Amino acid sequence: MKVKRIIILLCSMIILFTSGLPIVLAEDTNARVDFIASEPDANGYFTLSMSVANAKFNAFQFVLRYNTESLQTVDYVTHENTDSFSKFSHTPDNLTWLSKIGTGIDSSLGLIDFSGYVTPGTSPSYNAEEIVGQANIGNTPVILFEFAFRQLGTEPIGIELAKFALDKPSREYFPEGGALANAGKSIDVIISFLLPQELGENIIIENPGDPVIPDSETPVVPVQPIPTDIEEPLDDKTPKTVIERLKETLILQIGNYAAADEGALCHIYPGEKSVFPYLKDNRTFVPFRFIADRLGYTVEWNEATRMVTFSNNTHLLQMKIGAMEYTVDGISYPMDTAAEISHDRTMVPIRFIAQALGQAVEWDSNSQMVYITRSDIPWNFERELEKQATSDVSLVLSPLLRDFV
Repeated sequence: MKVKRIIILLCSMIILFTSGLPIVLAEDTNARVDFIASEPDANGYFTLSMSVANAKFNAFQFVLRYNTESLQTVDYVTHENTDSFSKFSHTPDNLTWLSKIGTGIDSSLGLIDFSGYVTPGTSPSYNAEEIVGQANIGNTPVILFEFAFRQLGTEPIGIELAKFALDKPSREYFPEGGALANAGKSIDVIISFLLPQELGENIIIENPGDPVIPDSETPVVPVQPIPTDIEEPLDDKTPKTVIERLKETLILQIGNYAAADEGALCHIYPGEKSVFPYLKDNRTFVPFRFIADRLGYTVEWNEATRMVTFSNNTHLLQMKIGAMEYTVDGISYPMDTAAEISHDRTMVPIRFIAQALGQAVEWDSNSQMVYITRSDIPWNFERELEKQATSDVSLVLSPLLRDFV
């Protein structure tokens, strides 16, 4: 079977370079990622397109390796030398569903990193049925990227997946070099590099491996619910799409140093992987400055009094480290736990903070996520819309994507 697939792909390459038409394999139903190089012009410039076919996925991750002595990354438009991924790459304008992260070029090692995911709330389909939250691409390839290179001399360009090898550069966090994924799991895929003869040899790889999920740096913590007494949203305010549902919604996850703000991935404190929400005394603690910034409040810290202050144009909230009470606009309210310092960051119990700031708080024990929303439209776990949004955000916060930002 492997021999048959290789023959089919090699025949497809011949068709490509003799007809100029995109590859279409009617007999092959395996997911495919094809990196197809054009013929270099008189100055050695050529493009390498990345296309996907026969695939249902919602994320991808790739690290490519190239020979720095025979290949140079260049600006897609001007052909000037560049180490900027945004200048070196081009994505078709109609791929508005594609969110790109973790992009970069390391010209000293000859490594190119790029990852992406299906934007929450979108369901792109190409000659295939629509699947909520996934890209479903049929047998006709869809180009996701075009990369611009210049060949130096006549030596083979040496472009390939950056699979781990002792004598070649690769990425410790992703030794397999390439994957399509669905819900955090890699899918079976054939990855090929199809090159004109003057650029080097063709490479065909079947199922390079699963994305590597780094070991958790945090202990497993017993899950406890956060009680809340929020009324059901009014019908005219109920979100109708995933994008609407994620609007003005902040989602954090126990033990995760990333968060989703309106569905977009962000790090709580960039570079500080030890700062994340945790459970203590049946309460969820979160970094106070991150929450306040995302909700539009200014934050102040008084070292002498060990007091944290949230403020905006209308309200002032104060909470003292170690105290079992807090104040809102000068009025004192009791708490059954106290704010504390962890890893040099002030951590506060989210239930009291969110309610004091007029936000609704919901807890999902399955995903260990905390949802902070407007009080008039709290998260409704029974609705299919919220279930889909949770699935999308779970992908965004997964190590597959999180560690590239």
